[in-house]
Amino acid sequence: MWKLGAVGRLYIIASLLMLGAELVSGTLPELECPEDCDCHYFRINWVTDCSESNFTEIPHEGLSQNVYVLNMNGNNVTDVQPFPEDIKLRRLQLADNLLTKLSRESFAGLSYLLDADFSGNRITHVDPDAFRLVAV
Repeated sequence: MWKLGAVGRLYIIASLLMLGAELVSGTLPELECPEDCDCHYFRINWVTDCSESNFTEIPHEGLSQNVYVLNMNGNNVTDVQPFPEDIKLRRLQLADNLLTKLSRESFAGLSYLLDADFSGNRITHVDPDAFRLVAV
Protein backbone atom coordinates (compact mmCIF):
# COMPACT_ATOMS: atom_id res chain seq x y z
CA MET A 1 0.00 0.00 0.00
CA TRP A 2 1.25 3.47 -0.84
CA LYS A 3 1.60 6.05 1.87
CA LEU A 4 0.90 9.56 0.69
CA GLY A 5 1.50 12.72 2.61
CA ALA A 6 -1.09 15.47 2.88
CA VAL A 7 0.24 17.19 -0.25
CA GLY A 8 0.06 13.96 -2.26
CA ARG A 9 -3.52 13.32 -1.18
CA LEU A 10 -4.51 16.89 -2.04
CA TYR A 11 -2.90 16.60 -5.48
CA ILE A 12 -4.81 13.38 -6.24
CA ILE A 13 -8.10 14.85 -5.01
CA ALA A 14 -7.58 18.05 -7.04
CA SER A 15 -6.73 16.03 -10.17
CA LEU A 16 -9.83 13.88 -9.81
CA LEU A 17 -12.02 16.94 -9.26
CA MET A 18 -10.62 18.63 -12.38
CA LEU A 19 -11.19 15.49 -14.47
CA GLY A 20 -14.72 15.18 -13.09
CA ALA A 21 -15.43 18.82 -13.93
CA GLU A 22 -14.16 18.31 -17.48
CA LEU A 23 -16.36 15.24 -17.90
CA VAL A 24 -19.46 17.00 -16.57
CA SER A 25 -18.93 20.12 -18.64
CA GLY A 26 -17.99 18.10 -21.73
CA THR A 27 -14.72 19.98 -22.15
CA LEU A 28 -12.23 17.16 -22.47
CA PRO A 29 -9.26 18.40 -24.46
CA GLU A 30 -9.38 17.95 -28.22
CA LEU A 31 -6.62 15.71 -29.50
CA GLU A 32 -5.09 15.35 -32.95
CA CYS A 33 -7.15 13.71 -35.67
CA PRO A 34 -5.96 12.56 -39.10
CA GLU A 35 -7.63 14.06 -42.14
CA ASP A 36 -10.69 12.10 -43.38
CA CYS A 37 -11.19 10.47 -39.96
CA ASP A 38 -13.78 11.04 -37.27
CA CYS A 39 -12.31 11.52 -33.80
CA HIS A 40 -14.26 11.70 -30.57
CA TYR A 41 -14.34 10.63 -26.97
CA PHE A 42 -16.19 7.49 -25.94
CA ARG A 43 -16.52 7.80 -22.20
CA ILE A 44 -13.04 9.16 -21.47
CA ASN A 45 -11.20 7.30 -24.25
CA TRP A 46 -10.07 8.99 -27.47
CA VAL A 47 -11.36 7.10 -30.52
CA THR A 48 -10.07 7.65 -34.05
CA ASP A 49 -12.45 6.21 -36.64
CA CYS A 50 -10.94 6.01 -40.12
CA SER A 51 -13.15 3.13 -41.26
CA GLU A 52 -14.50 2.87 -44.81
CA SER A 53 -12.34 5.80 -45.98
CA ASN A 54 -10.27 4.21 -48.79
CA PHE A 55 -7.00 4.50 -46.87
CA THR A 56 -4.11 2.46 -48.29
CA GLU A 57 -1.99 2.95 -45.16
CA ILE A 58 -2.50 3.88 -41.53
CA PRO A 59 -2.39 7.68 -41.16
CA HIS A 60 0.35 8.01 -38.54
CA GLU A 61 0.55 11.72 -39.39
CA GLY A 62 -2.02 13.49 -37.25
CA LEU A 63 -2.66 10.46 -35.03
CA SER A 64 -2.74 11.44 -31.36
CA GLN A 65 -0.30 9.60 -29.09
CA ASN A 66 -3.24 9.26 -26.65
CA VAL A 67 -5.54 7.43 -29.06
CA TYR A 68 -7.21 4.50 -27.29
CA VAL A 69 -9.08 2.92 -30.23
CA LEU A 70 -8.03 3.12 -33.88
CA ASN A 71 -10.66 1.84 -36.31
CA MET A 72 -9.23 1.18 -39.77
CA ASN A 73 -11.85 -1.41 -40.77
CA GLY A 74 -12.95 -1.61 -44.40
CA ASN A 75 -10.03 0.18 -46.05
CA ASN A 76 -7.36 -0.91 -48.55
CA VAL A 77 -4.38 -1.20 -46.19
CA THR A 78 -1.82 -3.68 -47.56
CA ASP A 79 1.02 -3.14 -45.09
CA VAL A 80 1.31 -1.78 -41.55
CA GLN A 81 4.14 0.70 -41.12
CA PRO A 82 5.71 0.84 -37.63
CA PHE A 83 3.73 2.78 -35.04
CA PRO A 84 5.43 5.49 -32.98
CA GLU A 85 6.79 4.11 -29.71
CA ASP A 86 5.02 6.69 -27.55
CA ILE A 87 1.49 5.83 -28.74
CA LYS A 88 -0.90 4.50 -26.09
CA LEU A 89 -3.16 2.53 -28.44
CA ARG A 90 -5.17 -0.19 -26.69
CA ARG A 91 -7.44 -1.46 -29.51
CA LEU A 92 -6.52 -1.74 -33.19
CA GLN A 93 -9.22 -2.62 -35.69
CA LEU A 94 -7.90 -3.60 -39.12
CA ALA A 95 -10.65 -5.97 -40.30
CA ASP A 96 -11.55 -6.19 -43.98
CA ASN A 97 -8.37 -4.74 -45.46
CA LEU A 98 -5.78 -6.23 -47.84
CA LEU A 99 -3.13 -7.36 -45.32
CA THR A 100 -1.08 -10.44 -46.23
CA LYS A 101 1.44 -10.47 -43.35
CA LEU A 102 1.93 -9.24 -39.78
CA SER A 103 5.53 -8.39 -38.89
CA ARG A 104 7.33 -7.61 -35.62
CA GLU A 105 8.48 -4.20 -36.85
CA SER A 106 4.91 -3.05 -37.49
CA PHE A 107 3.71 -3.54 -33.92
CA ALA A 108 6.88 -3.11 -31.85
CA GLY A 109 5.84 0.35 -30.61
CA LEU A 110 2.44 -0.80 -29.33
CA SER A 111 3.32 -1.68 -25.76
CA TYR A 112 -0.21 -0.81 -24.50
CA LEU A 113 -2.10 -2.87 -27.12
CA LEU A 114 -4.72 -5.21 -25.62
CA ASP A 115 -6.94 -6.11 -28.57
CA ALA A 116 -6.54 -6.31 -32.34
CA ASP A 117 -8.89 -7.47 -35.11
CA PHE A 118 -7.40 -8.61 -38.41
CA SER A 119 -10.39 -10.66 -39.63
CA GLY A 120 -11.36 -10.49 -43.29
CA ASN A 121 -7.79 -9.98 -44.54
CA ARG A 122 -5.59 -12.20 -46.75
CA ILE A 123 -2.96 -12.95 -44.11
CA THR A 124 -0.64 -15.82 -45.01
CA HIS A 125 2.25 -15.06 -42.64
CA VAL A 126 2.41 -13.90 -39.02
CA ASP A 127 5.82 -13.21 -37.50
CA PRO A 128 5.96 -15.31 -34.28
CA ASP A 129 7.26 -12.23 -32.44
CA ALA A 130 4.76 -9.79 -33.96
CA PHE A 131 3.08 -9.09 -30.62
CA ARG A 132 5.72 -10.10 -28.12
CA LEU A 133 6.65 -7.45 -25.59
CA VAL A 134 10.34 -6.82 -25.18
CA ALA A 135 11.58 -6.60 -21.59
CA VAL A 136 13.35 -3.34 -20.86
